[in-house]
Amino acid sequence: MWERNNYRLTFSKNPFYQHEQVILASGTCPGFFPVSFLRHEQGLDATYDCSGFAPLSSFRIERTEDALYLMEETLRILDRAPEYLLAPERAVIRTETVFYDKKSGRIRIAFIPMASGSSALLRSLLLFLAQLKQDLRDTHTGIIDRFARDMYYNCLNTGDMIRVIGSARRQLEEIILPGSRTSGAS
Repeated sequence: MWERNNYRLTFSKNPFYQHEQVILASGTCPGFFPVSFLRHEQGLDATYDCSGFAPLSSFRIERTEDALYLMEETLRILDRAPEYLLAPERAVIRTETVFYDKKSGRIRIAFIPMASGSSALLRSLLLFLAQLKQDLRDTHTGIIDRFARDMYYNCLNTGDMIRVIGSARRQLEEIILPGSRTSGAS
């Protein structure tokens, strides 16, 4: 449950691997919130320090370009996670676990583990995309649909997803601002 600067969860059974707890408690993994853990008879409490951030579920995302930005930044965080011994396919990615700082435009994730597997990350990201798309008010949602199809049918890794979404963002920019790019010819 998110309130003010903290996101608190209680688990009846500890879903975290020991190394995940150490890394997340240290706060050294960029893009992921530091977590304090408290074991008790009923299980484990995890408290994420979310100072300055709010869950995406508390925002109304109405523009496709914003949804693509949020997805790309989320993917960048997941792409770097293995450098810190966190498996991206174990992270639950939802608008309730991805947070946004309105002042800086930064994204952070509350790492909540799920059963891993290559299809787990894909499923989680597709559901996240569907959540992002839910409140869109412009006519460019087809770009998100194409990106989702590419993710699903081409079994892209996070690096490839970042490249594809970057291309989709450039495509959208050309649609929104036609002729804004110069050809370089004089």
